[in-house]
Amino acid sequence: MDTYSWEAEFLALNDDFKAIRDLKDLYEEFNESFTNNLEGASKRLDELIKIYHDCDISLFHGFSSLLKRYHDSIVASFTYIPSDKMTDTALRRLSNGPLESFNNIPSSLRSQSRGIHNFRYTRNRILWSVREDAPIKGIPYTADQVRTPGKKRGSYIKKKKEVR
Repeated sequence: MDTYSWEAEFLALNDDFKAIRDLKDLYEEFNESFTNNLEGASKRLDELIKIYHDCDISLFHGFSSLLKRYHDSIVASFTYIPSDKMTDTALRRLSNGPLESFNNIPSSLRSQSRGIHNFRYTRNRILWSVREDAPIKGIPYTADQVRTPGKKRGSYIKKKKEVR
């Protein structure tokens, strides 16, 4: 069986499955349209909210509320800007993805530090990891300067207790 046969078999299981797929496709088509056309995106989003609110499938009632709550943010996401990494004619949608990626760097470095509590070392490591041409203006710390002194680990072999 090919993919289309599997899809036809699946959609035949319940009459609502085809309606769910069609309603999902409406939003996907909307999301791929309206390049730098915020007014058209706003009107189409209002139409979609009404369609989803009036449909018989309860799943889409919550979705229409979600679209209504974030209406302005969704419409603003249809703003396109020229891409720095592509040709002058290429456009890309505004996204907070690059900022989220940048904000994830300190938390991932913190989780990888495994007990290093030296602020200056951690700060420098973050700066060195995000700068493309990072000048190193300091002397590297030794391992003893970086680690926080503490109790040495015990042996991993448990001693058997004597049973009396």
